[in-house]
Amino acid sequence: MGDAGVQADLEATTNRLMLIGGELVAAGSGATMPVVSPGDGRSLGEVPAADASDIDKAVRAAHTAFESWRFTDIAVRRQRILDLAAVVREDAAALAYLDAVDSGSPIRSMRQDLGHASFAAEFFAGLAFSWGGRSVPVMGRAVDYTVREPYGVTARIIPFNHPLVFAAWKIVPPLLTGNTVVMKLPDQTPLSGLRLAARIAALFPPGVVNFVTGRGAEAGAALVEHPLVRRVAFIGSVPTGTAIAKAAAARLVPYTMELGGKNPMVVCADADPAQAARAAVRGMNFSTQGESCGSYSRLFLHEDVHDDVVARIVDEVRAVRVGHPLDEESDMGALIDAPAVDRMAEHVAGAVAAGASVATGGNRLSGGRLAEGFYYEPTVLTDVQQSMPVARTELFGPVLSVLRWKDPARLLEEVNDTDLGLTANVHTNDLQLAHRLAERIECGSIAINGDGGQHWFGAPFGGFKSSGFGKEDTVDELLDSTREKNLNFRLVP
Repeated sequence: MGDAGVQADLEATTNRLMLIGGELVAAGSGATMPVVSPGDGRSLGEVPAADASDIDKAVRAAHTAFESWRFTDIAVRRQRILDLAAVVREDAAALAYLDAVDSGSPIRSMRQDLGHASFAAEFFAGLAFSWGGRSVPVMGRAVDYTVREPYGVTARIIPFNHPLVFAAWKIVPPLLTGNTVVMKLPDQTPLSGLRLAARIAALFPPGVVNFVTGRGAEAGAALVEHPLVRRVAFIGSVPTGTAIAKAAAARLVPYTMELGGKNPMVVCADADPAQAARAAVRGMNFSTQGESCGSYSRLFLHEDVHDDVVARIVDEVRAVRVGHPLDEESDMGALIDAPAVDRMAEHVAGAVAAGASVATGGNRLSGGRLAEGFYYEPTVLTDVQQSMPVARTELFGPVLSVLRWKDPARLLEEVNDTDLGLTANVHTNDLQLAHRLAERIECGSIAINGDGGQHWFGAPFGGFKSSGFGKEDTVDELLDSTREKNLNFRLVP
């Protein structure tokens, strides 16, 4: 069987059912929703479109399973997480293929994602015995200490851009700490998550892990509003996060959010132009079409190095090979859908009309094998002003806005002139300047001379302002999955 036959067979045999209460099931109503490949616009079949009754079954199954799972030995829970990581590693080729055809990102990039997913699971398994309570000195004859307990049913809602990474990784902290999970997979990219669900169903007792598919407005809303859901965690856009926060707050349910970013990269006069240019291009995450909340989409270049760095960036961006997601030579693939391409085109046109210049890119791509897909050139805009929508809006696409600066005070005003505050990157060899900028830039994570956008496991990742709250990649993610209870034992004389 040739490559095409193998691929067709893989798509045909991939699970298209939800995991609820240990069983693979269709939506109770029989309703489905289509899945389309961004790379060529072809149908990838259909998946269940869960409604409120399906969500109710999943949550109730998780609620029932919680009473035994919470008291399952931590060593057993840890082993199940390690087993999950092993499944991801064993099935990596199939999962990466599904993520490529489903999301539009190049298959080489999706293979790297699979490595991150299994590593994340193993990382948290290594922290299994590192979270817990504390002893507290108190007045009087008493022993006082705290324990950390799971909340119960945890709702996890994830975005389309890293489907398997989020599906596998984001169930780990709540499961390890004794919670049960209902995972709402992305509307656009559910296939790898459903395949994972079938592969891990036997690893956990029925109801401990549940995977559902459905439209956010119906299935997602029903999940967040369900009275038995005790905690909510969401990764995605600010508007959706705001709606979820309102629904959770109405029931006083705790929640964490990892939302959007309009992240600045600041290049100072003493920076190495070659290093800065390389980091700027890597930081745009063209390997996932710029569809990343962590992309450094605003590049502030000091006027002394502006022209040199721009020239180097343009050369590197022009070398980015845009192609079909399954092409091994592709550096960048397709955007998630046609509206995403329209959004890039509209913002670029608006910026040019306002005085910006296109240094490279700025066009839709539709020739040859790309004709039926959703492609847009990696784009660099110069002469951008912070007042322009292209510099203020999270485009979630391959458009880099370059701004010129000279005065540090004015620079900080413009860098912080956004409601978002996820990440930043500062390039300078001046340690004093680096610290002054880092302590004044309003965001949750700052790299100094960072080589592109990245997370560092063990270090907290999370945003300020409208970019959300809560920390990931560290033991804090485990602690956020628990609540603290105080115990006071009076000592009788």
